[in-house]
Amino acid sequence: LDWLADQLEVRLRARREGKLRRPKRIILVRHGQSEGNVNRTAYQSTPDSQIALTEVGWAQGVVAGLQIRELVKNESIRCFYSPYLRARQTLLALLQAFDSQTVQLSSEPRLREQDFGNFQDDAQMSRVLAERQVFGRFYYRFPDGEAGTDV
Repeated sequence: LDWLADQLEVRLRARREGKLRRPKRIILVRHGQSEGNVNRTAYQSTPDSQIALTEVGWAQGVVAGLQIRELVKNESIRCFYSPYLRARQTLLALLQAFDSQTVQLSSEPRLREQDFGNFQDDAQMSRVLAERQVFGRFYYRFPDGEAGTDV
């Protein structure tokens, strides 16, 4: 705990002295269209973290990059991204707009999808999704998964 107290003191001192800079803006980008978005049976054979983008998803990532580049111009940029394949692919597509600029990258495993449980059985998945509609999308806890309130 001494280490944590020391780190907090260093940050507080830096903030008081004006040395701790906050970002000018925070831009949130969700991954582009994925195979799981267009075919929910993809989860029967592919782990959630390995679901890839579709061609449309790649194009969406490129467009997002161009729009962000237009917004930030030549400001410094730092991207925090999920280690999920579709998020990394979206990042790669987005970064094409920044090919002449240095971009700081940080993989952040806490940036991830809600855990919807184990959906290898399409019939079970259909039942669970219907049940979620009755209870409410945000509050329903998936079997072996999370509720929206958990994340």
